[in-house]
Amino acid sequence: MQRPASLLFSWLLLSLFAFSSIPANAAIGDAEAVNLAGMQRMLTQRIGASYLMVGAEVRTQQANMQLDDSMSRYEENLQALRSWAAARGTQEIQQQLQQLVNLWQPYRALAMRSPDRTAALQLIEMAEPLLQAAEELTLLIERHVAQPSSRLINLSGRQRMLSQRINMLYQARSWGVTVPQLETRLKDSIDAFDTALNELRQSPENTPETLLMLDEATRQWNFSRQGFDLSTELRFVPTVISSTTNQLLQQMDQLTLSYVAAGS
Repeated sequence: MQRPASLLFSWLLLSLFAFSSIPANAAIGDAEAVNLAGMQRMLTQRIGASYLMVGAEVRTQQANMQLDDSMSRYEENLQALRSWAAARGTQEIQQQLQQLVNLWQPYRALAMRSPDRTAALQLIEMAEPLLQAAEELTLLIERHVAQPSSRLINLSGRQRMLSQRINMLYQARSWGVTVPQLETRLKDSIDAFDTALNELRQSPENTPETLLMLDEATRQWNFSRQGFDLSTELRFVPTVISSTTNQLLQQMDQLTLSYVAAGS
């Protein structure tokens, strides 16, 4: 994989793709546990998208930075969640978290290989059970925490995942990776994002601040949809989709953090 030429350039790239994280070894609360479990869903898809972008030479340096950063964050989140689960979680949560760890190791090993279309297909398929395990973990923690804000944290956090899943599947289509039922998966992800965005907007728990965030995310989403429509005509714009889905990730992450703050 290509690497950025200077530490300064690397730092600048990281700043472009920063999203919420926690300090090393910091204890997390219940609302943050829901957030981090939900973030693991997103990271599985972001790693896949970044891997495909490197292989297809779409923003290669930035994609390399995203890939490295996402894998590091996944490890950090696992550590934080394991500490939280040992102190405050149930045995069922701890067992589900261990399943996540077990699935993560082979996925991580494959993501570290030089990209090609065959490996990219394997990575996309391996991401599915890892995503489902993270989804189940998030739901278990949401139910265990049982705070009013937990539902919104989970729902808005899932939008982060969908933004990156859409990017991953779009990049696969653009690069010619023969993913089974790709069109159906992509359409289902777009529809799910649309439905959840409407649900979030209708929540009575929104504040004027979160409503403004949702308005901005809706404008960004409507712009992104134009790029998805072009792909049906085989006019691919992978760089544009990478940029717009990254913007959606940033917006939905900030929204999620607002819900976390409300529940802390």
